[in-house]
Amino acid sequence: MGRLISLLLDNTPRALLRGWAAPAVAAALAAAAATAPVLARQSLEIDGQLAAPVEQSLLELARGAGSENDGGSIAATRRQLLVLLRSEGYYGAVVRERWRENEIIYDVSPGLRFGIGDLEVETEPDQPAARALALTAAQLEPGAPLRARAVIAGEARALAALQENGWPDAVILERQVTVDHSSAQGAVTLKFQTGAFSRYGEIQVGAADWRAEFIRRLAPTPPGEPVQLSALRHYQSRLTALDGVARASVRLAEAEAPLEQRDLLVDITPSARNVLEAGFSVSTSEGGGVDGAWTRRNVFGGDESVTLNAQLSTLEQSIGGALSAPHWRKLDQTLTLLAAARNEETDAFDQQEIEAEIDVTRRLSPAWSGGVQLGLDVSRVRTNGQQEDTVTTSAGVSAVYDNRDSVIEPTRGARAVFQVSPAITVGDIQSGYVISEASLQSYRRLGGRLIAAGRVRLGGLIGAGVDSVPADARFYAGGGGSVRGFEFQSLGPATADGRPSGGRSVIEASAELRWRGEGRWGAALFADAGVASPDATPDLADMRVGVGAGLRYHFDFAPLRLDIAAPLDRRSDEASLHVYLGLGQAF
Repeated sequence: MGRLISLLLDNTPRALLRGWAAPAVAAALAAAAATAPVLARQSLEIDGQLAAPVEQSLLELARGAGSENDGGSIAATRRQLLVLLRSEGYYGAVVRERWRENEIIYDVSPGLRFGIGDLEVETEPDQPAARALALTAAQLEPGAPLRARAVIAGEARALAALQENGWPDAVILERQVTVDHSSAQGAVTLKFQTGAFSRYGEIQVGAADWRAEFIRRLAPTPPGEPVQLSALRHYQSRLTALDGVARASVRLAEAEAPLEQRDLLVDITPSARNVLEAGFSVSTSEGGGVDGAWTRRNVFGGDESVTLNAQLSTLEQSIGGALSAPHWRKLDQTLTLLAAARNEETDAFDQQEIEAEIDVTRRLSPAWSGGVQLGLDVSRVRTNGQQEDTVTTSAGVSAVYDNRDSVIEPTRGARAVFQVSPAITVGDIQSGYVISEASLQSYRRLGGRLIAAGRVRLGGLIGAGVDSVPADARFYAGGGGSVRGFEFQSLGPATADGRPSGGRSVIEASAELRWRGEGRWGAALFADAGVASPDATPDLADMRVGVGAGLRYHFDFAPLRLDIAAPLDRRSDEASLHVYLGLGQAF
């Protein structure tokens, strides 16, 4: 048709084209173009047997191709189909295309599926042990389909085996696959440059202010053992995880023939030795306050840290300190010594207290850790017009699960804590009892910029009545860190004059929907519920609920939080609103 149009134009007098004939010629051109097929869809017709997953992949590729009538696009799709077939072992496949009305059909003749024939491994330099190891690790069985993905995966397994068994410098060279159409098989040759066989030597520490024996003790690299590349990476990550380390590198010294042993060269860039932290909070239920901490890192050359902290607020004034020693006696085990002195003035009690604690925590997995605690508490408590001087010793065990993506502002994951602490109190109160407490925080992204956050806390005290337990050891509910919308410690048992007296159990729950905009601003809707009970188990029927909304301004280090909350089913003696301002999310 294109040639016919060309002839008409060449033999038509120009005068006719200038007049009434011009529209006729234009109409003829349009009619000719309209007769060309318009591609609406693409499909397959397969002549022969194909593995079901391969057939599905071909169908998806054909359906996903462009819908334009473009010869180049059609040819590109045909080539992609061929590449896919050959990558799955169909090296004799033929693909042709044809039109049927407005549909392009790809005729696929897959032919035989080729299998793996001879499998060889070559190494530079030539090392029989390396060849045998790589050949076994590749796990490519003769006769199995000659799939590109399987060959590449086998090559990766062979490389990993070399790098984990004394050839840490091994790299992949260009593989060779020779296809024999007469036998429908392919000979595969994997090629590696292995470098020298290597064993661990001594650890050379290039780090000032660090004890070399501490750095060496963290190494999972016994001298004389074949080098494992993963062990070197693990060693480096273990060093980088230390608080006093900004960056760490672990590398092997150059190989020196004929010696196999290679020293490990450790270089450490320290992080800031001194860290200052500060925070504040203001609320209509608890008043205001500020707190701060100073930490000195790597005090004795083994990543030990000393922290001094202080708090000055309406309810509490305190000063304390902690010494933390990581990898104490065993790897992934931390010793922490704590001491503090505080003064508290609340509606429930007034207290002057000195406490000390020894805490040993051991990481059991990336998410799980467990610990034991020994505590000593010396207190003077005034409540209900009486003064009680007590000394309490406690021993506890705890378990923590934490897989949150962030400690400061998590968007997914969960943190669960369970602790049981038997205690004995002597002095003006003499009793023995067990305090148990469990909490769960969970976070999930709902999509876009919405995060759902939830919190549950349960606590219980057994072995003694409320009056036989120091007032500061009882459970309370209500306030900014508990149930927003209510006065501090107000949700629970009370004395005749309305002062909180504390309970033997507590339950709290919170749900929060958090939204963050493209910039630094965000918002939240939340509901909190909870109650403290005089019984060993909390009474859910007595739970009170507060609801509210808040604004967030996200600094680089933490969000600034402003919450306004109100109690549901408000009673006559309760405030209609409470306001909370502070750094960090509510939980």
